[in-house]
Amino acid sequence: MRMNLLCLSLVFGTGLLFPAAVATAQDEGESVDYDVVTAGTRVVVRPDGSEGIKMLVEAANLGSDNLEIAELTFPPNSHGRSHAHHSIEIFYVLSGQLTHVVNGRGARLTPGMVGIVRPGDTVEHIVEVDEPTRVLVIWAPGGEADRILSRANTRKIDKVPVSDFPADAGD
Repeated sequence: MRMNLLCLSLVFGTGLLFPAAVATAQDEGESVDYDVVTAGTRVVVRPDGSEGIKMLVEAANLGSDNLEIAELTFPPNSHGRSHAHHSIEIFYVLSGQLTHVVNGRGARLTPGMVGIVRPGDTVEHIVEVDEPTRVLVIWAPGGEADRILSRANTRKIDKVPVSDFPADAGD
């Protein structure tokens, strides 16, 4: 329950941190096509068949590139290379344990903890346990997914069917 509340806070509360990320096209007088319900857009499939990155929200289903959200699964006992991002990167640990090193300073993150990376920071993600580590990651603004996934083997996720629903159905 705590994880769900934090996830909702991060997604819907980003207007406080990233006002442009939640500006709507209707505010600007134009219509935007977006998915009101989604199971994600694509999944990175590793050579062993396991899933690495599941893109939950990106331009393809949000209708803009202001924000991206993904679920990442890091393999057990893995050490990612040092890298930088062009966006703010926020990690929320769902399960497992992640050593989060930013600009040479790090901490071990466990479920319920958040790690933050600002644009231009150097970051490493290290898993030092014998189980996979799952995190929710938010990039604002978006654009990181295409940069990261440009050479990856991905599988598309089918759209969730949505039907018209009577406006008075909840009354």
